[in-house]
Amino acid sequence: MHSFLVVSFVLLSGYLPYGIRSHSNNHQVYSKESNVYHQKIQRAKKLYSNHSCSGYKCFVDTISKDLSPFSSGIDLEMIQLGYQRGVKYVVLNKRIYRQKDCLFPSRCEGVDYFLNSIRKAIPDTHFVVNFHDWPQINKHFQGKVPVFSFSKTDDYYDIMYPTWSFWKGGPALTLYPTGIGRWDQFHDNLVRKSESMPWDEKISAGFFIGSRTSSERDNLILLSRAQPDLVVAKYTKNQAWKSDKVWLQVFD
Repeated sequence: MHSFLVVSFVLLSGYLPYGIRSHSNNHQVYSKESNVYHQKIQRAKKLYSNHSCSGYKCFVDTISKDLSPFSSGIDLEMIQLGYQRGVKYVVLNKRIYRQKDCLFPSRCEGVDYFLNSIRKAIPDTHFVVNFHDWPQINKHFQGKVPVFSFSKTDDYYDIMYPTWSFWKGGPALTLYPTGIGRWDQFHDNLVRKSESMPWDEKISAGFFIGSRTSSERDNLILLSRAQPDLVVAKYTKNQAWKSDKVWLQVFD
């Protein structure tokens, strides 16, 4: 599993073409760049501590950190600067209104559901939600603009929110043609399946099933074909397309 984690970090950072070489004896040779990530993983494991929490308390640190750049307040002009970065939402008299155009309808429906469930507790306001997989407001190139995103790094001003996939959408598979959706239901089924098989009977390999949202993921698919004992990786039909350089397997 350590090998897979290192490979994952290397792939995401674009180091694979020269960071890992496959040899006839199937051993993996790590470059200096790869070892940096391996060291970080080892350090993170040593520093890890399991702090129990419940409810909103689990997210207080993240919320406080993401809102700290806006401690002096957010005005209408700041919100308007984010209009081109996502979908506009308005809360008025305990009702939720959303911009009609949405690039990812299932993602918007997921956010709609959660907002509707708490609408009576939200004061009149409006805000922008980013539905892309990547954050929008880079600290190095842009000013402070409040945009909600479900993924980010410390290089961005984006404000984290729970991913839409906990309710709607997700990878489309034969068993789940409209996406896995409803994480509250899928999670229970996943746990039951996991517990039905003893740990020592499970395969020790990395696993990835997802859409081809970027050609950078092609390296992982190719690695899986070359080293199937190390990584099992395939693309889903959802958002997948063919590469100009290599035929990509679509997974049902």
